[in-house]
Amino acid sequence: AAAPPPPPPPGAGDGDVPYYRVTCCYKQGVRPYRPYLPSPSVYAGDDAFRNFMLTKLINAERAAMHAPEFVGLQTRTRNLLLRDLVQAASV
Repeated sequence: AAAPPPPPPPGAGDGDVPYYRVTCCYKQGVRPYRPYLPSPSVYAGDDAFRNFMLTKLINAERAAMHAPEFVGLQTRTRNLLLRDLVQAASV
């Protein structure tokens, strides 16, 4: 059985600012990326959290694009597109 999630920080939910608990998982072959999540990863829903999440998501996309599986798919797609361009230009 999984361990229960950590409790929110003291005072969380006592005001107008919502709090969010963030977790992250990686597909095999995708390297961990920054910014790393502290433990516990509970954040106030403010501008700092928004910037943190945008940075985390952009870095997640970049890490996935460099994963071996995705690199292979990109290479295959580029080769097919190049072949189509060569065939179209030689007609």
